[in-house]
Amino acid sequence: MTGPGTPAETAAETADIGAAPATADSGAPPGGIRVVADDANNSLLIFATDSEYQRIRTVLEEVDSQANQVLLEAVIAEVSLDDELKFGVRWLFGESNNNATLTDLATGAVASSFPV
Repeated sequence: MTGPGTPAETAAETADIGAAPATADSGAPPGGIRVVADDANNSLLIFATDSEYQRIRTVLEEVDSQANQVLLEAVIAEVSLDDELKFGVRWLFGESNNNATLTDLATGAVASSFPV
């Protein structure tokens, strides 16, 4: 005995997960809506009628959102402090090419070797 919800039906649906339907019919399965997760493409395959699909799509648009992201950048610099650098160093960044230089000028002015 086979039919919706029987072990034979469940096994057939499980075998189809992630695979394209064997037929050219892209409509809803005879048992109703079918949603299959495609992990490789981070997507859902939805087999449903047009009206059911529109309802599912509305819900998915409400719950599907991008996670907040944070960009962290760090620079590790090793500096040997001597009498000329006894108060530390100043770290200066170039504007266009992300070059940087260290200076020990007491005035805080940019060193002549500062990248342009």
